[in-house]
Amino acid sequence: VILGSGPELGHLKDIVRGYGLSEQIVFETDVSDVLSWMKVSQIFIYTPQDAFGDELMLKSAVVGLPMVAGNKGLVSELLIDGESVLLCPIDSPPCFGEKVNTLLNENELRKRLSIHAREVVFESVLQDYEVYLTALRASIEFCLVPEDGTTKAGTGGDIPTP
Repeated sequence: VILGSGPELGHLKDIVRGYGLSEQIVFETDVSDVLSWMKVSQIFIYTPQDAFGDELMLKSAVVGLPMVAGNKGLVSELLIDGESVLLCPIDSPPCFGEKVNTLLNENELRKRLSIHAREVVFESVLQDYEVYLTALRASIEFCLVPEDGTTKAGTGGDIPTP
């Protein structure tokens, strides 16, 4: 099952048809309850692109879903390759394919990655959610607000205080 309706959907469908896998791979584009899908999945493939993706990555770790991910952004800062995730260069589909194949064939590795990723997320993020939100707000402000305290053009004004 491939979830979502991002810009690569058409391309992915073409690839699946080209390999004659239309009966084996299902595209679910109307996904209102991603967490339920994660709970019945075997692997989460994550190509970091935005904060929504980071949230999905954190959720997948919490539900114990082993991950193959691009080595960019939060996933590469939070998780360790070979211990809590299998990382690939973001632009290397062959690497993603190899790592997915490895996970599908190695039960112990899937279990180990799941356990360690969950532990890391609980220790680093979920332990004190208010501390996490404060750090997230600070990192966003760092990106949007120059040192002189003015708001950068196009950000829609001041960043509200939670």
